[in-house]
Amino acid sequence: MSGREPMQILRRGAIVASALGPTCTHVQASKRPRPASTSHAPPPAYYEAGGPLPAPISIAGVEARADVVVERILLPPRLMAGLEAIPRATDPIEIVFFRPSSPVRTPRPLVLMSPILGNTNLLVDTFARGFARRGWTGAIVQRKELAFHPEASMEQAEDEVRLVVMRSRQALDWLIARDDIDPARVGTFGISAGSIVSSMLAGADDRLACHLWMLAGGPLSDVMVDTVEERFRGYARAVIARSRKSRDELRMILRDTILTDPIRLATHVDRDKVMLVLARFDRSVPYRYGLALWRALGKPERVVCPFGHYTTFLLLPWLRTRAFQFFARHFDG
Repeated sequence: MSGREPMQILRRGAIVASALGPTCTHVQASKRPRPASTSHAPPPAYYEAGGPLPAPISIAGVEARADVVVERILLPPRLMAGLEAIPRATDPIEIVFFRPSSPVRTPRPLVLMSPILGNTNLLVDTFARGFARRGWTGAIVQRKELAFHPEASMEQAEDEVRLVVMRSRQALDWLIARDDIDPARVGTFGISAGSIVSSMLAGADDRLACHLWMLAGGPLSDVMVDTVEERFRGYARAVIARSRKSRDELRMILRDTILTDPIRLATHVDRDKVMLVLARFDRSVPYRYGLALWRALGKPERVVCPFGHYTTFLLLPWLRTRAFQFFARHFDG
């Protein structure tokens, strides 16, 4: 899908969202005791890098309006031994930071975001701008380019995902050290690939207060093998051809290899802090894997929309309102 098409869908959604929104099914979080997890999640230390908090490489203004100021921040990454060889691992950590232009009277809540696959700001920037207009702050942590090469060892897939989580944590380290951020009121938000990243971050960092994830799912290995997104389908086809493995054999190898996974890390996330938005006919992050993540989280609050992955964008104006209500509930009581 081109970068223009989702925005066309979004504009059409402004017309029909009020009518279509009520067709979604809303389920409150389960009150039953959460069963013990059988997945083995890496400890938080697995995502930590030592050393003091570094000064930013640069902070540059991108936009200044009457209500919102946008800045681009570059941070030097801190790397664990063994991760330096990952392609582009030393790239700066880029944050696009949205804040209200009004003077800071008290520290503000922060919503930490990850972009969708293949685009740095599409869709999530409208949410970030909306958060800032409500007196909060929004920060989009850009992912480095993922290097899933069929010729590379399977272990590199885990290193890539682990590095994404580490870079998000280091962005959070810097953001909550700011005087205008309230470290007790930090939430995560994401759509599609961004929600998968946010869900893994939530399982690797206990400093986060609440989470809204749209079109997420897991295990990551199954999503990669079964998605209709050509980038990962091509990776799976090339690995199968090179290794002479079947799709199911590749799936099992990836399950054993990728430790940084939404299902594994779900055991560390409080279900009462989470709302999931799923699409019943999603084929990019298949619906059954959204349900698998919901169950692994202990059945948190859930909204299911009767659409596919991209046609759910029709509902974005309505979902945006639900997002603001969700974060207001957790940030402001």
